Amino acid sequence: MSNSRKEAIHAAMMAVTQETLDDLVNQMETIRSSVIEDQEEAQSESYESNNEMLMNDRRDLEGRAEVIRRDLATLDQMGTEMQHDAVQVGSVVLTDQRNFYVSISRNCEVDGVEYIGISTSAPIYTVLEGKKAGDRFEFADQHYTISEVF
Repeated sequence: MSNSRKEAIHAAMMAVTQETLDDLVNQMETIRSSVIEDQEEAQSESYESNNEMLMNDRRDLEGRAEVIRRDLATLDQMGTEMQHDAVQVGSVVLTDQRNFYVSISRNCEVDGVEYIGISTSAPIYTVLEGKKAGDRFEFADQHYTISEVF
């Protein structure tokens, strides 16, 4: 059961990350189309200013898209078949407050249950690393009890 649940969580995380990337790519394409349309109009000072703003927006989107591509590569390299007793990369951690997936910093939902994706650079990971079912921890003035790690 835990393995199929982990696979479902991983697949949902991949899907939500891919959707985010697809949205960014669509936004970049919209900007590219706007720049091309503007080029067909008369060259003016307002055109150059608008074009510069659009290109800055596109560069920002490209940077965000690159981060998401790296996130997808990280997820792609993670296996779901290994079960964990202690929290480490790839673990799903169920607590009495929230559920976490040690992978990338993005959230997903499976069967109406939210999973908070955390990377190993997230401050909460330092607190969680090595913890096992039954362990308690505190983070951001909130107390948690781990019910399951897989």
